Amino acid sequence: MMMYLDIEEAYVYYTPCALRMTEFMDAIRDRKALTTCVEISRDVMAGAYYKALVKCRTLFDFEQERLAYGSEGVSKSAARG
Repeated sequence: MMMYLDIEEAYVYYTPCALRMTEFMDAIRDRKALTTCVEISRDVMAGAYYKALVKCRTLFDFEQERLAYGSEGVSKSAARG
C-alpha cells in the first residue's frame, strides 16, 4: 500500500514487501493463493501497485478461512485471551 501511496519513494518499500511476500509464500501450500502471490509480485515489479492491492484483497478470504479453522479447536475462553 505504501508503494501506491508514495510512488516517488516506492523503492524504499520494495524490499520489505518482497520479504513479507516470500515469508507468506513459504508458509502456505494452497496453489490458488500461491498463484495470486506470484501475480501480486509481478504487478509490484511492474509498478502496477493498485492492481497488486486489488489482488491482495482476494487473499483476505483465504486468510479468514485459515484463521477460522485454527480457532475451531480452541475454547471460547482461551480464544478471548
